[in-house]
Amino acid sequence: MIVQTYRLKQNQRAARTRTLIQLGGLVVRSEITQKLGIEIGADLQKNEEQKRKAYTLLGLLIRQVSVPQKAEELENLELLGKQFLFEKQEEDVEETMREITDNLVTV
Repeated sequence: MIVQTYRLKQNQRAARTRTLIQLGGLVVRSEITQKLGIEIGADLQKNEEQKRKAYTLLGLLIRQVSVPQKAEELENLELLGKQFLFEKQEEDVEETMREITDNLVTV
C-alpha cells in the first residue's frame, strides 16, 4: 500500500513537471520572454534583474488572461496558436537549412 502511494505521487509529480515544461516551452515559443529580455538559463529567483522581468511576465499574463466563453472564440484562438507554431517551425527549418548550407565546404 505504501509503495503504491509512493508510486502514485511520483507519477503525479512527473506528470506535473512535464506539463510545466511544456507550458514553459509555449511561453518561450511565443517570444514573450525574448521581448521582455528574459534570458533562457538565467535564475529568475536569484538574479534581481531577471526577477523583475519575471514579475513583469507574470503581471502581463494575469492582466491578459480572460478565457472566452464562446466556442467560436476558443476555436479562433486555437487556430491562431496553431498558425503561429507552424509558422515558427517553418522559420526554424529554413534557418537550420541556411546554417547547414552556409557551413558546407565546396570542393
